[in-house]
Amino acid sequence: YHIVNMVSNCPFDCSYCFKGMFGRTYRQRSPGNVLAELEELGKSHGVTNVYFVDDLFTASVKWLKEFCNGIVDRGLDIRWQCPARVDTVTPELLELMYRAGCREIHYGVEAGNEEVLHLVNKHSSLDSVRQAVSWTKQAGMLTRGCFMLGLPSDTERSMRQTIRLACDLDLDEAD
Repeated sequence: YHIVNMVSNCPFDCSYCFKGMFGRTYRQRSPGNVLAELEELGKSHGVTNVYFVDDLFTASVKWLKEFCNGIVDRGLDIRWQCPARVDTVTPELLELMYRAGCREIHYGVEAGNEEVLHLVNKHSSLDSVRQAVSWTKQAGMLTRGCFMLGLPSDTERSMRQTIRLACDLDLDEAD
């Protein structure tokens, strides 16, 4: 996979995240700019697989639709994967992403306990995690869940819940 840095910063306020290097401002390259880079990578270097480095790749539905439709319209033959938040995807969006070549999504699940998710300001629920993973699988994509143990307020019980969730979800990979 070729890695494309989207140069963005997260506007969310998860308590465990370090914002000291880039701050909290969210910047996003234009879909046209990214599409042009993908075309160049394909023509000049034969790149057909890309991993996007952007914690909020799915944050702007408008941007993502324009990007995915651009891949389809330009006939780009690429396969790609990206990280995403579980609260930013829908079945329709995932189907469009699949048509545009997305084959794997990495979700920052973090914890398997609702209280811990709330206390670290994750702004997602276990139901939204389960739903996003299910929708992603239905769209035909692989799923990876990213988890953390030892978050503020984590206990032995809540960490066991996180491990249990990682095992119980229909994930292809967990880390």
